Amino acid sequence: MKKQQTLPIETIPPKAWRAEDTISTDDTTGNQFVDVLRDTLDMGSLKAHFKNDQVIKATAEDKDSRRKSSIQSLIDSFYVSVPEIVDLYDRLDLTIKSGYQNKAPIRNKGRVLSNNLMLAMGGSPHVWHDDTAIQKRREITAIVGPKNCGKTAAIERCLSLYPQVVWHGKLSQVQVVYLKVELKGASNLFEYCARFLEALELALGRDKFDEEVKVAPSVCAAFMKMRSLLTTYNVGTLIIDSLESTQNWPTDKRELLFEHLAGLADIIPVVMLSSDVDCYDINEISSEKLTWDPLCAFASENEELSDRWSRFTARLWKFNCLKAQDIELNKELKEIWFNACKGVVGIAVRFYARCLHEAINTGMESISKELMLRVQKKYFSQHRSFFSDIAREKRCDKSAKPLPLPASKPKRRKMPKLESMQRKDFSRISKSQWKTLPEDDLRYIASQQKEDNYYLMLKEVGLVLPIGDFTLHDKFPQTLSR
Repeated sequence: MKKQQTLPIETIPPKAWRAEDTISTDDTTGNQFVDVLRDTLDMGSLKAHFKNDQVIKATAEDKDSRRKSSIQSLIDSFYVSVPEIVDLYDRLDLTIKSGYQNKAPIRNKGRVLSNNLMLAMGGSPHVWHDDTAIQKRREITAIVGPKNCGKTAAIERCLSLYPQVVWHGKLSQVQVVYLKVELKGASNLFEYCARFLEALELALGRDKFDEEVKVAPSVCAAFMKMRSLLTTYNVGTLIIDSLESTQNWPTDKRELLFEHLAGLADIIPVVMLSSDVDCYDINEISSEKLTWDPLCAFASENEELSDRWSRFTARLWKFNCLKAQDIELNKELKEIWFNACKGVVGIAVRFYARCLHEAINTGMESISKELMLRVQKKYFSQHRSFFSDIAREKRCDKSAKPLPLPASKPKRRKMPKLESMQRKDFSRISKSQWKTLPEDDLRYIASQQKEDNYYLMLKEVGLVLPIGDFTLHDKFPQTLSR
């Protein structure tokens, strides 16, 4: 008996949420991709989420191993709670949901005549509306800030409020809410394509990715495929992290990457993270630019910097698990602490953790002025070049005008003079192949000489200017007859 053919069963991503469990039937917009994200959290969970540090708590009575584990978790999980995190969350929330506005028809959006007639019969003045045309707008948001200031941690904390993958059973479609591509360490376009596909594989699962995604080993083909994959899997927002890694790329490859990102922004919103504040390419293509500086290390107001630093160090000081906890964080310790890290969040946390380690290992069980200075000299002297770059950026930022001029576009590599003078059809071939060239080619003429005397060969063909021509003319003419 012949086996009956059936349609293939769609593979569901293992990490996907079920849309039927999250969409409330009370109030919907008609756009299932937006509805599934409306009730992901409430105000209470949002407040608790931003205050959650996920740091292992330890006390002075615990063993040294427990206390050191707490110190390590402080480095890995400590989070700086600043007012800007709410603005960043609002920006990302608007970016993600705006990317789905044209993904599906909104309820009653196609009923132009009936909707306008119903409003006109109400008696009030009415302006004709026609929402059938889809209005696309390129949306690229750049989030820039100094190194180790917590940009990635803040973005990941905001993104964790959403499900990354949602499965719509009625439509048999996958919704990838956000796709985050990490470029740290990438040195060429092939590695960028590989990072993109790795992020997509992590979201879809290996089985579904291997079954459905096939990409040719070519940058141009990969770019076209990546563009279609964003539409196929309903990606809401593409996030590119560590764009400063492309600073050492060749100029033409770097420009090709930014042209590719600008093209992707025509179909979905793109968010770019970089520590290169004055990058020309980012300033050129971004429609909005946000500066992430949680400790106001680059702020011109010293009062705001001092206030932020005091609150930050006071909150971090509460994780003190040393036996001598009665020592207060005075002004002198704050000043040494600031000079050791220059207001950089990541280095400030590591410096404090190193001080705790040093106090436990030496048996002092307290953080003093001498211990801070010893830790700074012993472990943080390698950051001097990094701090000098920060100081230079601060001076440039403070001396800048209210409306700074955009950075200059990087120049292309200059072509060598001899290379620019060559014919377009000129090609480098080995000397053994010169005999196969046309007879009017100098390399062919040189191959016919028995001796390697190129001067005599050039003189015979009339390409050597005699010395007498120089002595007969005091001044060469502006143009030569051809």
